Amino acid sequence: MPVTPYGLANDEGYEISLNNSRKVVLKASPGPINRDYPYFTLSKPGFPTYEVWTDVEFLALSYNMRGQARGEPTSGDYHELDIVMVPAGISGRPKHSDLIVGVECKATPMEKHLLRAVIGVRRELSLLASGSSRTPFERWPQRTVPASPPSCLLVFSIDPEVSNFRSPFGIEFYHEPLP
Repeated sequence: MPVTPYGLANDEGYEISLNNSRKVVLKASPGPINRDYPYFTLSKPGFPTYEVWTDVEFLALSYNMRGQARGEPTSGDYHELDIVMVPAGISGRPKHSDLIVGVECKATPMEKHLLRAVIGVRRELSLLASGSSRTPFERWPQRTVPASPPSCLLVFSIDPEVSNFRSPFGIEFYHEPLP
């Protein structure tokens, strides 16, 4: 399916609004959700409201799986994504299970080590499912993913070679040339 920058609005019917700013000046260093920065709200009648944030660290699945032995999170228990979509009202560092969509943006050549890194991020978001799990979307970015919990993970790159990458773990790769 072709990618449009308006997939969530045009394909899914979400109304998108910018909060805390009149112009898009987004956070550019990793950390928790910080409500002092601009963010987007996505709303659609009859559906949950979501928020879109930039440069957010999430609390990894591996931390959750350690159970009572986990103690306080350390820096290795957090992983950063360039863009995240989470249920409205989430604060701090969202749990892996809070992420609806995660996006990595690459302005470098797409090389195998980047694929390994993205697969590592996917593994810290979800476990590989034997079948397809339903996402909240009908068309874009993905209706189903082979992951539990079912989050969408997208990689956008300026390198056309990104089109040569495919993952059996439900990661979608898109070439997005610079204007």
